[in-house]
Parts: sequence; C-alpha cells; structure tokens
Amino acid sequence: MKIDLTKTAQIIFFVLVLPILSIILVLSIGIILKPLKDTWYYPFIDGLGFVGAYILFFTFFDKVAWQYFFFKWLKIVSVPYLNGRWKGYLETSHDQRIKKIPTVLEINQTFSNIKICIYTEESFSSSLMADFVIAPNGHIELHYEYHNEPNERAKKTMHGHDGVAKLNFSEKGNTLKGSYYNSPQHLRGNTGSLSFKFIDKELQGKFK
Repeated sequence: MKIDLTKTAQIIFFVLVLPILSIILVLSIGIILKPLKDTWYYPFIDGLGFVGAYILFFTFFDKVAWQYFFFKWLKIVSVPYLNGRWKGYLETSHDQRIKKIPTVLEINQTFSNIKICIYTEESFSSSLMADFVIAPNGHIELHYEYHNEPNERAKKTMHGHDGVAKLNFSEKGNTLKGSYYNSPQHLRGNTGSLSFKFIDKELQGKFK
C-alpha cells in the first residue's frame, strides 16, 4: 500500500499530524539539550532537525504502528494485516489438478511495501511487484507478479518461469485463497488455485 493523498484521513495524518509531531519533538529536544549547547557533540544531536524527526515518525509508523486497529479505525489504513507464515496447498492444471501440492506462503508486509514468497518441496517463488486492489464486488484482493525457480529436488522438465496471482483474505477463517497463471516460457502456461491458513507471525524463509 502506498500513501494516497486522495484520501482525507491520509492527508490529515501525513501532511498535518506527522509534521506537527515532528516540530514538537524538535522543540522538545532543543529545550532538553539546552544545557549541552556548548559541548562539542551538541551539533550532532541537534542535527536531527525537522526532516530527521519526520523520517523517524514515518519509519515507526511504516514498520510497526500501522498494523494497530486504531489506524484502521481512523481510515488511515484500509488494507488487511497479512504479515506472517501461511500453510496450505496449490493445485495446478499441469497435472489436471489431481493432487494438492503442500505449499508455504510467507508475507513480509509494512505500510508502504509487501513482499510475497511461496515455497514448495521443488521450487521457490518471490513477488516482483505486489499491491492491494479493490475488486468489482468491493472486496480487497492482493495481486502480485512473481518469478519461480526450481530447486535441486525439482524434476528436470521443470524450468524457471514468471506468473501472476491474486489472493482473497477471509478475516473470519483467517485464510487466503486465490488463483494463479504462469507464462508460457519453456512451453509452460498453466493455471491453478491456491489455499492457505495462517499459522505463525515468524518468517522462516524456507519450506520446512
């Protein structure tokens, strides 16, 4: 999710609230450190300035605070918090969907960025770009483009490929379900379905 200055709540927060907090922080630091004004290291501390204070507040919001319900209630944040490790399976048209392939999905999410990785016993996929999209039915979907690379356990007929995928989040079941399509590079051109359930906040960066 990126900053959207067409939304009133985000305009108020990023253009008014954060700058005001930054000014207050800079003035407070100036008052607290006034006795140290003649020391040699004072210029380094005082150099924080307005821009530094704003970056500090924004970074804290981007990495940590944005996930709190308070900001969603204020409509500053409108996307679901999906960060963590999800476990499930995928089905592919490559084998006529005759079996469910065990799969792990990991999402590394901040307010301004989201990264998706998928692990199976034979391959690894990572997103090249990703964002939330409002579907025609009004639901929020996670759409992303990815690159997949087979590992040493993969069949010799399996090659690296690119594809696109979309996932729908169900808050009630804490699940992600969707579909994917990969490009016909090396004669591949398959569709498939994805289904995951949240299991842990900790990312492991591997299948098992």
